[in-house]
Amino acid sequence: LVQRREVLLFRGQGFHPPELLGNDRALREALAADLWRAHAVDAAAADDLAALWKEGPDALAVDLRALLGEIGVLPPDAPHPPDPAPLQEAAADALIQAIDTHAADAQALIAQSFDRKVLHGSRAKRPSFEKAFVELHHGRETRRWPRGEKQHVDKLLPERLLSFCYDDKRDQVPASPLFEALNDWCMADAQMQEYIARRRMALLHRIRADARARLTVLKHQQRVQTYDDLIDGVADALESPQGPALAAALRTQYRIALVDEFQDTDARQWRIFDRVFGSGSDAPALFLIGDPEQAIYGFRGGVVHTYLAARASAEAAPALSHNFRSRPAVLRAIDALYAQAGDAAFVDPRIAFHRVEAGGKRTDDDFQRDGRAAPALTPWQAPPPPPDPKARKVEPNHAHGPRALELGAIVLLVAG
Repeated sequence: LVQRREVLLFRGQGFHPPELLGNDRALREALAADLWRAHAVDAAAADDLAALWKEGPDALAVDLRALLGEIGVLPPDAPHPPDPAPLQEAAADALIQAIDTHAADAQALIAQSFDRKVLHGSRAKRPSFEKAFVELHHGRETRRWPRGEKQHVDKLLPERLLSFCYDDKRDQVPASPLFEALNDWCMADAQMQEYIARRRMALLHRIRADARARLTVLKHQQRVQTYDDLIDGVADALESPQGPALAAALRTQYRIALVDEFQDTDARQWRIFDRVFGSGSDAPALFLIGDPEQAIYGFRGGVVHTYLAARASAEAAPALSHNFRSRPAVLRAIDALYAQAGDAAFVDPRIAFHRVEAGGKRTDDDFQRDGRAAPALTPWQAPPPPPDPKARKVEPNHAHGPRALELGAIVLLVAG
């Protein structure tokens, strides 16, 4: 679209551009290593980096493409509250003292509550409480106790104990200073986990800002640039004081712009086209061809929302009504499939399925299998995951599981 020399002039650069990298992996890996060294300044920062990227700088390098993208990091950066570590330490001291003073009496009280039918045996099992006190004592050494409803010690919290009582004996719920101390520690730990989460979010924002600055320096030092830089260069030039002159020069050179596969356009590219040939022009001459159902380039920054926003401001052209690549039975099968899906087939109500007619000369009888017309669509359902005797419920397949199963099914189908 843009002659490189024109853009360089408008950006005030020379005629010898940096080397264009087809793959910026090595650049991102070097940047990630620099960022890791720069931000692992203390134990907390090192822990946060390891928590965010368990596989180290290599994992950060993979995420840099998204982290440096235009969308940015959400939620926005914000000041985080005072460090609740002193509160948590004080709560841990109080809980340890309560364990030493009240654990034996509290355990006996739980046993009595089962014997007197205060605690409902089907709502909570007695052996689980025995394990809860084991977890309580183990935590004394590390000053940390497991949290969550799947943990045994969680059953000793006052609110949980109340839920385990028979409905007519809730006023006899077992109570102990130990249970209150455990509840206080859990509340302090919840504040600490929230603080850590916000601290890690702040680290993400710092790394994003630092990565952008370091990447610019690194590219200048190595005299390299990427395809994203080419897009950024044009976008920046159009937004500069010389932008109107550049847009006018481009419109003189290219009277009409036609963008195919527009659903894979990102917001920066759309701003360029719209600024030069769309709403920024006195005589708009911009044609966009795309299908939101085929938006597949999210890894390159393309987002279907860019397509939808552009479509909302554009004059709609007649939709293509015939398919020249698929036989009639396939189109009918797809129609039936999306009829079952209904209006929510593509989640976003602005994206709808449009029925098309077969436009080719081939018929279903031209595609035979065993002397008959081949099936148009063969449904396949992934088998359930193998049972786990330790799990309380059957967990669904993870994302990579069905993909591997699908690949195996396709191989068998082709081979057969």
